[in-house]
Amino acid sequence: LYYRVNRDLALEVADKAKAEGVKQFIFMSSMGVYNASKVNFITNYTVPRAKNAYDNSKLQADLHLQKLNSNFFKVVIIRPPMIFGPGCKGNFNKLVRIVYKFNFFPKFKNARSMLYIDNLCEFVRLVIISEKNGVYFPQNENYYSTSEVVKLIADAANKKMHFTIFGNWLIYCLMP
Repeated sequence: LYYRVNRDLALEVADKAKAEGVKQFIFMSSMGVYNASKVNFITNYTVPRAKNAYDNSKLQADLHLQKLNSNFFKVVIIRPPMIFGPGCKGNFNKLVRIVYKFNFFPKFKNARSMLYIDNLCEFVRLVIISEKNGVYFPQNENYYSTSEVVKLIADAANKKMHFTIFGNWLIYCLMP
């Protein structure tokens, strides 16, 4: 299903848009396409290496879409990180629910990029009015560990959260 929706449907829509004379096509990919790249900060030189079906379907779509780019049909691939803010669904809200359900969380060293929804919207607006093309990965300058994000959420909710390294060995075992 991931491949039918994220890859095949995206390509069909792009082909239709190009045939109808649309001048710019924006595809929302995912920074998850870099999940297996083993880097701390995504740059123009980071090679995408998807590690699961969802991320791979997004990557396949955006690589195929890039081939459609021309002077008359500008293709924009946006690979956003975890998005947060009012009305956002996804991983950030899962962390919020964890904070309200539990009083403990693993203290685990990792690095995550995040972006506020209004900043993503402004970025898309600027890409449109500038008639850009290319691959973009808007992100905050600073990366945070998931534990740091949970602490910030807990602090904002005035909730006491305890962090532990107990069980981190299991997280390391489950990592690819």
